[in-house]
Order: sequence, then C-alpha cells, then structure tokens
Amino acid sequence: MDDKKKNDLDELFGTMRNHNFEEIKSALEHYDVEMNFEPWNDIMERNIFKDIQGKCDFPLIQKRTVLGFDILGYSQMERERQSLIPFLLSLLLNRTYDSLIKTEKFLFSMYDMNKLKKGFIHTGDGGFQVLPNPLYGIVFAIHFEMNLRSFNSGRIYPHFSKYLKGIKVRYTETFDDLYRYDGNFFGPAIIKASRIISKDRLNRFLMDQGSYDFFLHEFNGVETLSMINLEMVQKSKYFEKLWYLNYDRLKGIVIRDSSDKGNSLDTIIVQDIGFVDSKSESYRVYNFYCQFAFNHSEINSKEPNKKFNQIKVSLGNLNPQGLV
Repeated sequence: MDDKKKNDLDELFGTMRNHNFEEIKSALEHYDVEMNFEPWNDIMERNIFKDIQGKCDFPLIQKRTVLGFDILGYSQMERERQSLIPFLLSLLLNRTYDSLIKTEKFLFSMYDMNKLKKGFIHTGDGGFQVLPNPLYGIVFAIHFEMNLRSFNSGRIYPHFSKYLKGIKVRYTETFDDLYRYDGNFFGPAIIKASRIISKDRLNRFLMDQGSYDFFLHEFNGVETLSMINLEMVQKSKYFEKLWYLNYDRLKGIVIRDSSDKGNSLDTIIVQDIGFVDSKSESYRVYNFYCQFAFNHSEINSKEPNKKFNQIKVSLGNLNPQGLV
C-alpha cells in the first residue's frame, strides 16, 4: 500500500490527525497580523475559520463517535478501593484493546495498541474513547463488557475482583463534530457525551440522535445488528475504502463472516427515551440494550477448555425511569 493511501485510510479509521499551535498560527498569519493599529471599523470582516482551513492539509473538524463510560458508584466507594479504580480501568482497557485488535480484524485493521490509547481521554473513573463511527462504539463496548465480566466473575485477578465486590459501568455514545489540537480532543461530541452520561444513574448504554440515525440509514436500524455480517458491513459507504482487505482473514467475534451459522448478538432492544435536558441544551436519547454470547477461547487461545467457557453478557439496562 502506498503512503498516500495508508494516510487516507488512517485518517478515516485510525486516530484523528493532530493540529498544533505553529500550524494554526502560520495559517492565520496569511490573513491577519499580530499587532493592529487601525480603527476597529476599518478592519475587514473575514471567515477566519475558512481561511485557516484552506491552509491546512486536512480538516480542522471531523465527525467522530465518542464512547463515554465510567464506573457506577465510584464516588461512594471507600477511599482504598477508589484509589485502585484508575488502575482497574487501564487493566480492562488494555485487555479490550488487545481483544479488538486480535478478533475484530476488519473494523480495527488500521489500529494498533498505541493508536487506540491515543484516542482515549482518561477521567480517573472512566473516560472517552474516540472512534470512527457508532458501529465501532458498540463493538468496543461489547468487548469492554466481556472483559469486565471476566473480572467480576473472578476469571482474571480473582483476589482483586473479590476485593472490589463487583463493578458496573454506564455508557453513552455520540456521533458529532470533533477536533484535535495539541494532542487533545475538543468539540460537541465530547460535550454531549459528558452531559448525557451525567444524567444516568444506572448501567445503561445511551446513544444520541446522530448514533441512532447512523444505524437507521446504514443498516436499517440498530436492531438489525443481530442480523448483519461482515459482507453487509462492507457495503456501507463508511467502510467502502476498506474493500482492498483480504476478508477471509478478517472474521470477527461480533461482526462475523456470513459462513458462521449463528450471530453472537441477540435480544437487541432500543427505547426512545425522549429529550434529556442538560444545562441549556436538550438532547434526544435512545436506550440501547443487547445480549452477547461468547467463548473465552475466542478471546484467549490459551484459555483452558473448561465447562463454563460459554458466557452470555448483557450490555445496557432496560429500566428507562429517572432520565427525563
């Protein structure tokens, strides 16, 4: 693959490229001066955003999914347990990144561990993961919930798990504008995700109107995720530039090949909650719930063949009360 094609694909499916101070300042100074001595009324009006964008090699603003999640009840924990939550989060994230790269090879073909880490904003008891579109967000959350279940069940780090006495996570997903400056992410997608998740008091998976519309227009609705396979995903305009990949090697455990008899996703339910008010904004919110069956040996080839390798995990919570 030539460098230009790789950069184009990385821009669409990898971590957002970064704008920095010197780049923006250089672009600005084509149209403006640092010191001005002319009267205010003599200054010509310009669309400075458009001027700066014209001097940059790639867009200042892009549409991206932000998956927000945090530990439910973190602030009520005892201080000693609370102090270990940031470490637990990193532990679960690293396992999630690893399982996504190893088992969702179509969706995450442009990612490595470092790129995924660069797209994460840590908040201590949770954070925001920047991803290309809402399908990535749900697949990411499923893998995170799988690893959380492995932890809560004592499958991994059993003494640590028993000490924390069970962890629950709430999620929210938005699909909106985002920009990256000096290595940090800013924009409506993060603001909206933060405000929506702050309204939740249970372990729900909430999505905004943009995420809901993405699934409606690309896959005839988010409920159709229980039926889609790799070939169907490839037909979406959001993934057409990945057509060059060798699909036979890219079977996933969430987005499966059509040759697989069953789909791991089932019992998908979406509830239209209505509008959630936060500060001066009002957001339409949907409550997403699904169940997912998986086998530990699919995630970890070293997992011994035990009686209880098959596990079914629920993502979300169907209780709609208390949001509006």
